[in-house]
Amino acid sequence: MWFIGLTVLMGIARIMIGAHWPSDILGGAIIGIGSAFLVKQLLPAPPDRVMDNEK
Repeated sequence: MWFIGLTVLMGIARIMIGAHWPSDILGGAIIGIGSAFLVKQLLPAPPDRVMDNEK
């Protein structure tokens, strides 16, 4: 949750200094979230790890 909050603050700061339009930030967020969802769907789940001393 910290990273999401910091990302939102950075996006607002980029708009305030005039580096980006709000649509740029929104478009980047949509592409980033969509990419993360797609990668999560395409990659197999990692196997459960068992510690040697738990066997």
